[in-house]
Amino acid sequence: RSIYAYQLQAFGLELFYLPKKLLQIIFSASILINCTLLTVFRILLYNKLKKYLGFTEDIETKNKEDIYKIVIAAEEMSKRQIGALIVIERDIGIKDIIDTGILIDADVSPQLLTNIFVPKTPLHDGAVVISHNKIKAAACMLPLASDQDIAKELGTRHRAGIGISKESDAIVVIVSEETGKISIAKDGNLLEDVTEEMLKKILIKNIVTDRIPEKEIKN
Repeated sequence: RSIYAYQLQAFGLELFYLPKKLLQIIFSASILINCTLLTVFRILLYNKLKKYLGFTEDIETKNKEDIYKIVIAAEEMSKRQIGALIVIERDIGIKDIIDTGILIDADVSPQLLTNIFVPKTPLHDGAVVISHNKIKAAACMLPLASDQDIAKELGTRHRAGIGISKESDAIVVIVSEETGKISIAKDGNLLEDVTEEMLKKILIKNIVTDRIPEKEIKN
C-alpha cells in the first residue's frame, strides 16, 4: 500500500487499490476542501464577533472618510449659498433630537447631504444628524441658544448649532444661506468663516484623534 492509501483509509475510504496518481489527486482535494472550510469558518466567526462587539475593521479610517464627505458637501453648499446645519453626534447620545426629525439611516455622501438642504425640498428645514457613520435623520429640531450667546447678525441656524453644542458634545457644521460662510459650533462656542482645510482638521481632531487612545493613532 502507498502512504496515500493509508491516509485515505483514515478518512474511511478503502481506495488503496486505485492508481497512485488518482490517490494523490483525491488526497490533495480533501486537504484543499478542509482548508477552504476552515477559512470560511474563520471568516464567519470573525464577522459574527465583529457584529457582536460592535466594531468595524478600521473605525478611524471610516470616520475620516465620512469627514471628507462632510467637508466636500459643506464646500459645495458654501459655493451655492445653500444653508445647512449638520450635527455630528459624538459620545453623548442625542436620540431625543433624532426623534424630532425624519429617519434617513443612510450612508454619508456629499450628494445626499447637499440634496437634503436644497431650498424648498421637503427636508431642507432643520438639522441633519450624523450618528455612527450614518445620516441618521433630517429635518431635526434643535434647541436654540439665547440671544446673549450669539451675535445679532447671526441667524437661526447658528443659534441652533450653538444650542445643541451646549447641551451635548456634538460638533455642528453650519453653512450660512446669506453669505455662504462655514462655521463650526462646539461646547457652546462658534468659530466662523472656516476654510476647507481648517474644517477638515477640526473635525478630524475632534472626531478621530481626541477620541482614541494615543497608541492606536496612526502616524
